[in-house]
Amino acid sequence: MKIGFMSSTCPNFTVDEVIQLAQKLGFAGFEPRVDWQHKHKIETSTDPKTVRELGRKITEAGIEIPCVATSVITAVKGSEQKAQLDLVKRMIDLAQLVGAPNIRVFCGGARELEETERLKLCIDTLAAAADIAKGSGVTLCLETHDYFRLGRLVGKAVDEVNRPEVQVLWDITHAVAAGEKVADTANFLKPSRVKHSHVRDLWLTPKADGSYDQKPCHDFGQGDAVPFLKEAAQILKDSGFNGVFSLEVIFKVDDTSHDPVAFLTKVAKGMKSVFNV
Repeated sequence: MKIGFMSSTCPNFTVDEVIQLAQKLGFAGFEPRVDWQHKHKIETSTDPKTVRELGRKITEAGIEIPCVATSVITAVKGSEQKAQLDLVKRMIDLAQLVGAPNIRVFCGGARELEETERLKLCIDTLAAAADIAKGSGVTLCLETHDYFRLGRLVGKAVDEVNRPEVQVLWDITHAVAAGEKVADTANFLKPSRVKHSHVRDLWLTPKADGSYDQKPCHDFGQGDAVPFLKEAAQILKDSGFNGVFSLEVIFKVDDTSHDPVAFLTKVAKGMKSVFNV
């Protein structure tokens, strides 16, 4: 089992600082959240030579870059769909430069639409995006997130697209908080299609509809999400999953109260315990 962290946990860290801390704490992966002005500089606005050098520096330090976390949304049409597909192309180029096999995409958008129409838009956009990704060596991973927190929806979209270029990013606690049982989420997603995973610990309060109210638990391993995380990890392990459990907790660049070294030092201990690293 491999653990990693997203740059949103340390938005003001340079690549050198990321490497130093990852090596010290035993993290196997680093996931850059791009175009959020994080200090790692792995951005679409950075010149390709620099991006390639940054990626090489990370991987030569023994750290994977399992995924590029993008803001691509798929429940779009017309000119907005064209803009998102243009972004897909730029993100695939970025992933190739930095040496990442996957990019994260969302459903997103279409707030006013019913589920069936939103699903149709997502499928149409993903199919077009798969054409762009074909032959690139980069996989598009639809995340259990936003309107598609449920594995039922992500699984349906990926089933319908039915392209090897489109796979799954399982954000475990998003589906849990939405009220879906871990085993059901796994069945919908199909573990063999899960190429990357996002994790966090939470305090969970049950609601009448089977979902949960949630609050962050920054003492990873002590919150209510632990049994769900362990169950999902075992399912993925049994399926032969070789990806990274990547910590996604978001701190803003201007949050002067956040101490990423202290935070990730504490989290690393908890993640190692939960995921048996």
